[in-house]
Order: sequence, then structure tokens, then C-alpha cells
Amino acid sequence: MNEVDLKEMEQKAYRESMRDGLTEIFLGIVLAGAAAMYGKPPLVAAFVAFYILFVPRTFERLKRRYTYPRIGYAKLHTDPPKKTAYGIFSYMLVVAVVLVVALLIIFGDITYDLWYRWLPTFMGAMLTGAFIYVADKSGDPHYYGLGVFGLAVGVVLSIYGFESARAGIVVYLLFMGAGFFGLGLTRLTYFLHTHPVLEEVCDD
Repeated sequence: MNEVDLKEMEQKAYRESMRDGLTEIFLGIVLAGAAAMYGKPPLVAAFVAFYILFVPRTFERLKRRYTYPRIGYAKLHTDPPKKTAYGIFSYMLVVAVVLVVALLIIFGDITYDLWYRWLPTFMGAMLTGAFIYVADKSGDPHYYGLGVFGLAVGVVLSIYGFESARAGIVVYLLFMGAGFFGLGLTRLTYFLHTHPVLEEVCDD
């Protein structure tokens, strides 16, 4: 088996594991939660702690209850945490630098209000990077579309300009959170309808 065949097998396994829509549902909840707690440091800290302690366990329990009995379980390759964290930080730094340079070129100066106004674009670029990663891992090109859509919404909201410079990012997080939650719920409903429970599931 050559390297290309192995990559295709890994992509297929990853793609199948994403068909239940649970990832989109949890992403929607996280984005909506971030919107509700934006600008409130104590609540943000509590939300981060809650996410770390409960979300991964809840996600895995739902997988075991609804996903694995229908498509089986496979141990997927995961990148080392340090490598993942380094990649996220590096990408975030590049996006921030590019956005700052673009704002300086266009407006000649950067104020707090201007930065807050363009935070939806920054967030959209971060989501785009995440979906490019998922598209590469799964081999599913529709994630590129989600990334482009997320960036486009961010740019539109930044250009629109709200009375409060900080309102744009809250609207963005709520809109994208509701959108991903609805998409995930639709995919989960379709998945449960089209994938009957297997008679026997191997844990290996």
C-alpha cells in the first residue's frame, strides 16, 4: 500500500466520522456562547473551564451513543497537541499581521474602534483556516465552501459598520453559531435517518 492509498483511507475514515453533524453542532454552541460572554472576562474564564471539563466528554458520549453504533469506531490519527497549538498560534499571528497591515494601508491608522469593527473579518479568517485544515483531513471540498462563507460574512459585517464597533463581532458569532448549529442538526437528523444501527460494533 503506497502513501497515497493510506492518505485516502485516512481521509475516508475522517470524512465518515464527520457525517453525523455533531462537530457543527458543538461549533455552533461554542460560537453562540462566545457571543453571549463577549466582553465579560469572568464569564469567559468560566466558559473556557466548562468547555475543557465537559465538552470533550459530552462529545465522545454522543459519538458512542449515536455514531459508533451506526458506522463503527476507528482510531483516527491526531496531530500532537504541541504541533496543533503551534499551528493555530502561527496562523492566528499571520492573520493578525496581514489584517493590521491592510488596515494601515487603507485607513492610515488603527484605533480601537477600527480594530473592533474588523474583528468579524479576523474571526472569519480564523474559521477559514480551520475549515481548510478539516478539508485536507477529510478530503471533503464542501468545507472550503464553509470557510469562504465564514470569511465573506465577516467582511460584509465589517464593511457594514454598526453604531457600536463591538456589535459586529457579537452579531457575527451569533449568526455563525446559529448557522452551524442548524447545519449540524440537519446533518444529524439525516445521518440518523439514513444509517440504521449496526448489529455488532467492534471497539478496535
